[in-house]
Amino acid sequence: MNTVNQFFGSIYKWMAAGVLVSALFSWLTMNTQLSVVLQNPGVFYALAGIELALLFFIQFMINKLSYKVSFVLYFVYAALTGITISGLLVHFLSTKPMTVVVIFAAAVILFITLAIIGYRMKYNMSGWGTFLFSAVWGILIVSLLNGFVFKSGPLDIIVSSVAMIVFSALTVYDSQYYKNLFPKLQTEEEKSKASTLGALHMYVNLLVMFQSLLNLTGYFGGE
Repeated sequence: MNTVNQFFGSIYKWMAAGVLVSALFSWLTMNTQLSVVLQNPGVFYALAGIELALLFFIQFMINKLSYKVSFVLYFVYAALTGITISGLLVHFLSTKPMTVVVIFAAAVILFITLAIIGYRMKYNMSGWGTFLFSAVWGILIVSLLNGFVFKSGPLDIIVSSVAMIVFSALTVYDSQYYKNLFPKLQTEEEKSKASTLGALHMYVNLLVMFQSLLNLTGYFGGE
């Protein structure tokens, strides 16, 4: 990866591969007995907890992990995400399957647009990092409280709306961040690990936007 374009090509290549892995594991889950197992809340939340723990582990341990290990962990995360998101997908696929296709296409178009904006933007967004990451923690905490305590539909919609805004901004931020990071990477190992972490960040941004759009569509569409 001698140029920034090759670096971003690696990020988006592995991001797309992660999406395909998630799609595969979602399909396998919906078409096997695993879908029945996931109807047990304890099993579902255990898998979701492992998924979340793995996300943070990769995020904070990337400098201590080898490229190959971080690469494998990224795809394990993508597989777990595919399993846990299958419950949301099966509802739409059983009622209005084209809705999933249209919403995913809309999420991809929005993601690409925001990523290009971030790449080309002259305004320095580095100061936004603390605010955006704090907002992510807020979304996570409120989502957990709503899932276990409040169980409020309207609050879920508020969380989905805020998540849509925050992760759209994160897409712009991450695109600019990795563009500015590339000149500081000295070795191929550093570039490879950064591209894996970048793929993870971009994957999460796209996934959350997709999930948020599905939730909002389900609510306002009366699903």
